[in-house]
Amino acid sequence: MMTPAKKAEIGDKVLHPGIVLLQKYMEPKSINANHLSLDLRVPQNRMWAIVQGRRGISPDTALRLARFFCTTPEYWLDLQRAYDLDRAKAEVGDAIAEDVRDGCGGKKRV
Repeated sequence: MMTPAKKAEIGDKVLHPGIVLLQKYMEPKSINANHLSLDLRVPQNRMWAIVQGRRGISPDTALRLARFFCTTPEYWLDLQRAYDLDRAKAEVGDAIAEDVRDGCGGKKRV
């Protein structure tokens, strides 16, 4: 089964959930950030920041998006988690790999 995060990848880069929101949900329905913010009852600057990739999706916003787009809050939070983890790996993954001892003893990680 393909997870939402896997669907939101382009090459090796995981898309910001705001880009997924914009391209997969808003554009096909001709909804802009201002209209969506009114429907979700959130500040307009919150939606603009999300679709511009400058703000993450909070649990509150995930609940609202799930209700409006007939998805689940977990879907939105999984997209956010995948994006955050991808960024962390890119930014500090190598440094952590050098700095932190491998305590697995060659065993497979779970």
